[in-house]
Amino acid sequence: MPIDITYRQTGRTRTIEPGCSLLVAFKCHNIPVAYSCEAATCGTCVVRIDSGAELLTPMEDEEHRVLVALGYDGKSDPSYRLSCQAWLKGHGKLTVHNKAPSM
Repeated sequence: MPIDITYRQTGRTRTIEPGCSLLVAFKCHNIPVAYSCEAATCGTCVVRIDSGAELLTPMEDEEHRVLVALGYDGKSDPSYRLSCQAWLKGHGKLTVHNKAPSM
């Protein structure tokens, strides 16, 4: 079952099958997103989940550690996730706000 993702930065909604990371979804849909390491170490790919956080895999300890180091609440506030570590699951609607990559 697919997931409809609305990207707030562009206002576009696109559909994708679960089983990939949110970062991969950004790339597949040609939505600009800042990222670097793709391994939960730099924190560059942090995004805000406006709705549908339940459609993402639970936050692992490494992602939590990086988010806390960046000043976010980590596991106590699932509104912010590293797009490289948040994998899509289930079906439904997800709304996400990405920060545009620096040029």
